[in-house]
Amino acid sequence: EDSTDWNSYIFQILDKQRRLGILESTHQFLETLHLREIERTREILDQLQMGLMVLEGEEDGQLTHFNHRLEILLNRDLSPWQGWTLSQIQKTLEGKEERAVWNLTDPWERPSGTELLPLGASWIMRSIFALSSHGMVAVFRDVSFEVESGRLDPSGLPSLDEAIRMLSRQIGWTIRHTGIPFRHFAVAHLRVAHSQFRSEAVDFADPVNRIRTLAGILFSERGDAIIPIRAGQDDFLLMGAQSPDRCKRRSRIYAASLAEAKVGTLQIGWSVRSLDQRPLRNGFQLAAELKRILEEQARVAEEALQRSAKQSGGFLYTDDGGYEQFALS
Repeated sequence: EDSTDWNSYIFQILDKQRRLGILESTHQFLETLHLREIERTREILDQLQMGLMVLEGEEDGQLTHFNHRLEILLNRDLSPWQGWTLSQIQKTLEGKEERAVWNLTDPWERPSGTELLPLGASWIMRSIFALSSHGMVAVFRDVSFEVESGRLDPSGLPSLDEAIRMLSRQIGWTIRHTGIPFRHFAVAHLRVAHSQFRSEAVDFADPVNRIRTLAGILFSERGDAIIPIRAGQDDFLLMGAQSPDRCKRRSRIYAASLAEAKVGTLQIGWSVRSLDQRPLRNGFQLAAELKRILEEQARVAEEALQRSAKQSGGFLYTDDGGYEQFALS
């Protein structure tokens, strides 16, 4: 009986060690696979001339991964900072522009965001994405040519001509691959009113920073083929192939984001044209047709914005229903 108990005890120890060995082997395999995928991502972004930075951990994350292209874009050797926390890195920075590049605290508390930043003689586009495992990934791209050629303005949003080109490419691609023509085209005039910008993390008193921050929220929510362009100090135009319901839903997303950040109230007016009789078609004239439609609808959207400024809520104009007021919450 004593021998049986001893054998059972030995078996339990061996079985436990066997299971621990399997777990350890699995962990090593997954860790190797993770590092292999990170290395592959580095190589891809290097070829695309895009910089990669990975910060792991909550709030003050550690710099765990970066690629060579990022060092070229930032003109700095990052290897001494491997494993440093974000706050440790920020304490070593001197220039205002470099500190802005490493200011990775998102003032909008959003899962992602895009911002255009000056760095020396260059313009850097930085996109931040949250990791589900507590941390963030930042991707950097040199867009100096796009800014100098007028395709992007200093707020990070495309110019009117570039926005038209982007939208015509999106519509053309969809038509070619689905054969379905677009039935609606929408233009919005958006304004942030009564702004009381917070001072933490970003100097909102600086008009340039205010514009870039407002542009960032439009960039991070420009799904569904919506393209934003700047139209004034706190004014933006949005355009895209959107149905009336989608326009209302998108407006509520913007209003909720502004309310959460406590930076101002949203005023917005939409003009939605039905294209059932003359759908947008793929072809060389698509960009010219979009620009003409935009100019026509922008005037109506501005009138809808004026109604929004006088009354609470957003306003939307359609050919069938005229002006319609809708709630922003």
